[in-house]
Amino acid sequence: MSSQRNKASAIERFADPHPSFLDEIQIDFGPTQLLGRFFIEANNMLLSKGIQTSFGTLEDAIKVKDGNDQSWHSFPPMLDPRLCGASTAQSFSILGRDATGEVVTVQAARLFDGADTMGNWLSSGRFIYGRRSESARDLWVDVACPSLKTVVAPFVYSGAIWVHPRHRGAKLAGVLGRLSRACQLARWNPNFVIAFVSTAMANSPMPKLYGFSRVEPGVTARTSLGETLYEGCLMWMDQDELCADLSRYLVERVSQVDSHVVDRATDQRA
Repeated sequence: MSSQRNKASAIERFADPHPSFLDEIQIDFGPTQLLGRFFIEANNMLLSKGIQTSFGTLEDAIKVKDGNDQSWHSFPPMLDPRLCGASTAQSFSILGRDATGEVVTVQAARLFDGADTMGNWLSSGRFIYGRRSESARDLWVDVACPSLKTVVAPFVYSGAIWVHPRHRGAKLAGVLGRLSRACQLARWNPNFVIAFVSTAMANSPMPKLYGFSRVEPGVTARTSLGETLYEGCLMWMDQDELCADLSRYLVERVSQVDSHVVDRATDQRA
């Protein structure tokens, strides 16, 4: 009873007009039982930490970044709608608001569809700039990883994760990243999900915290003049690994989840 009262009181604290992601999520793909259970538990976990999440656009994410430059130093150009031109059907953000109504967490995603390899998306410049003309491109990302030809569209770039300084230490990144990937699967059915991480962070517990199963060095961002802006690693997982990670997270973090039920759900496909 006490846990139910706590959840109810957490929900009552929000007078925000934005609908919860639970009101808008639709499971078109993936194991419906696993995803449905994860969405409910993730929502409860975030509410217990004072965070209510809703869907937004990449434009919304950029606005939050622009208002929080001191604590959010960069934004992935492949998620910047002013550069990439991704449509709302090919992208989304998940915005978390606390009881003040202020956006205090962000996670964003962009779909790369068709059947091309990640290598071809990168070499053509479309990874950042979509179909903008060659003359408009002054930033390039190179990836020299064994998986370059393995990752084939449809795949999703998942990134731009940010937590307001007053909510850091609440261990939000793990659930936010997984929530975004679960929504990506339910909405787009990607073969793979990828993300970039700095070399220093790749050697920390962060990839495990985020749930990525593969980390490979060899990511470089450079200008058209050859200036190196970023060096790091590629994190990626396939769809089966994504589902297995959600299952493990539920079993490890939510004690009342029956692991046998989760195992059965992992094998289901919509």
